[in-house]
Amino acid sequence: MLAIDAVSHFYKKQLALEEISLHLEPGITGLVGVNGAGKTTMLSIASGSLKPTHGLVAVGDHHLYERGSRKAGLRHIGYMPQAFAYHPSFTAHEYVTYLGYLRGQKWAAAWSMARDVLASVGLEGKLRHKMGSLSGGMIRRVGLAQALMGNPEVLLLDEPTTGLDPEQRSAIRNLIAELADAKFVFVSSHIMEDIEALAAKVVVLHEGAILFSNSIQQLRNISPVDNARDAAEAGFLSLVTRARSGVR
Repeated sequence: MLAIDAVSHFYKKQLALEEISLHLEPGITGLVGVNGAGKTTMLSIASGSLKPTHGLVAVGDHHLYERGSRKAGLRHIGYMPQAFAYHPSFTAHEYVTYLGYLRGQKWAAAWSMARDVLASVGLEGKLRHKMGSLSGGMIRRVGLAQALMGNPEVLLLDEPTTGLDPEQRSAIRNLIAELADAKFVFVSSHIMEDIEALAAKVVVLHEGAILFSNSIQQLRNISPVDNARDAAEAGFLSLVTRARSGVR
């Protein structure tokens, strides 16, 4: 459904992504890397928010950065950025409705759908609460809800558990797992525990390049440790260490 083909990106002269190619499969795919690996850049490009310096991004037959097909392609994508702006005086219902409206929905339809998606993330009792009064965990739920507006087939979630305590992280992971049915989900994190709890497949990104793209089990098999509980993280760290030493 989502195809990234030979994508490279520069910020001025600084290389951020190098020749990235990936075809997203049904279910949940994890994107893991240390801070600064390029995860946010990759998801921004995949969501249609940041035009790559080189390469193509397509959803089905719709190329996101070609004028004739961009609008149709964006309808299939829901994007939860790591950080998103909101006016603290908006209610949760108003905020999600407004974002749906900005994406082309009629106001009445967006108002009705916003109620439904907020209920789907457990916020049916917070519709009239001001955004500025919500906890960090609730704000992350609102971010997930707005990504669901329009019932997109592709969900791109950038560090959805960032800044949350362990209980809140677990709750958000459970929500993502429940909402992922029949969707293509690409979720990033620098916390391997979150990726391991959610994804069957994982992509390891380091310094803008893909080091690994395979199953969680294959990542565990790379691990130099015998402890099964820590095997995926150890496999990830082994890949990063080898890359830093010039071994791929």
